[in-house]
Amino acid sequence: MLLYFEAIIRTMETPVTIPIISIKCNRCGYSQSSGFSGRREYALPDGKKVRVLTTPAWCHDCGGIESVEDLDPTGWIEEIQFVKQRLASIQIDKRLFSKRWTYDGRYWSDETADYRAEVTLETFADWTKRLDEAVAGIQFLISRQSPSRCLTCSGTNFDRLERRADPGDPTHELMVHPGCGGLLDYIVEGDIFIKGGYPKSARRYSSDGEYLGLFDGDQLIRR
Repeated sequence: MLLYFEAIIRTMETPVTIPIISIKCNRCGYSQSSGFSGRREYALPDGKKVRVLTTPAWCHDCGGIESVEDLDPTGWIEEIQFVKQRLASIQIDKRLFSKRWTYDGRYWSDETADYRAEVTLETFADWTKRLDEAVAGIQFLISRQSPSRCLTCSGTNFDRLERRADPGDPTHELMVHPGCGGLLDYIVEGDIFIKGGYPKSARRYSSDGEYLGLFDGDQLIRR
């Protein structure tokens, strides 16, 4: 596990704070640490990389709560709707297609440069990339035949966790502890500041959910 986190940190760039989370049961006292998993992605047969959607489950082979594949396309459908709304809200005007130079007595500067950087980099690169990934994700799930797998052991011997509303906060969901009946909740114990930021590396899986290893681009870091 230590080597895995070291491999992730080596591929980080922008500083970020990552929460330290534990999962605790309010009835039996069961507790489990929940570590930072980083990005997970499928390597599809056509060469595309698509993010893995996950949901918590009790894995009987791992003996605890693990993330398993969520093969319901609802998450991707919601992503498409969100991106379409975001793109529709962007105001595009002639500043995107022209430069407006001014002279302050010492330097010439382009008044529209900041606007073009915001629109072209954020909107047309990042948001359209997210839209393309969501479409590819839906197409992948439609063709997927094999059952959902645990992303830790690649097994299928798990039960998805039943969710219930928190009696003290209806907007917050708790999970039912299998075999106990108590309620499991995520508790933020603190956080870790990582100077390098979120990882560029990703835990990669086959289109059938089998773990292939930790990759940085096309380079295998470790299995």
